[in-house]
Amino acid sequence: MGAGGDPFRRVRPGEAVRITATAWNALLDLLRTSGSPQGGGTTAPELPATVASLRKSGSLDPVLGEAVIFSLPATAAGEPATTPLSSGMIFSTVEKRLWGEYRSYVSPMAADTYNASPDDPFAICLDPLRSRYAISGISWVRVRQLRSWHRFARRCIALPTDGSTQLSAVRGCLDSCGWGSAEILGFAPVDFDPTAGPQLVSGRVSSFVSGQIRWALVRM
Repeated sequence: MGAGGDPFRRVRPGEAVRITATAWNALLDLLRTSGSPQGGGTTAPELPATVASLRKSGSLDPVLGEAVIFSLPATAAGEPATTPLSSGMIFSTVEKRLWGEYRSYVSPMAADTYNASPDDPFAICLDPLRSRYAISGISWVRVRQLRSWHRFARRCIALPTDGSTQLSAVRGCLDSCGWGSAEILGFAPVDFDPTAGPQLVSGRVSSFVSGQIRWALVRM
């Protein structure tokens, strides 16, 4: 192609494809821009996890690494079992939410949600643009550390000492606990970037502060 040619000229059928440096760099810039999720940053590097495309409900505006809860629209009821169950095999409310018609909805995880239970099932946002969430496996998420010896995490709930500032900060986080549905594999350094490649984690934090929120690698 001559010096005055168009670096973005379309290729005709059967013509050899020759990509100029100008066109290639422009493509990379476009991908970087379109890949930025709402809330800042890009999508997280792929980790071993079961990923689902879920629909948001309520005021959810997903952000990378945010923990969300499964929910039902206000008018939806739990679905009954589709197979005969004995008297000792009855679907719980949580099971109905997960396996019912509306199981694909997720909503914000707020600590002061009415009737919030630490055992509520949750998912972690991996890609805000495509509404992709980790529902099991390994993922990065923010965890509020309540005890230095805690090695598990679960859905956050309001604590008696929480004020409006704490309740706002813990939105989308998990609470550390002695036993829960997510195992804490390690904590990230203070300058952690969830959009970067593999990074080192530490099993313990050198200076523990109760209520501090840190990025952690968890296994659900």
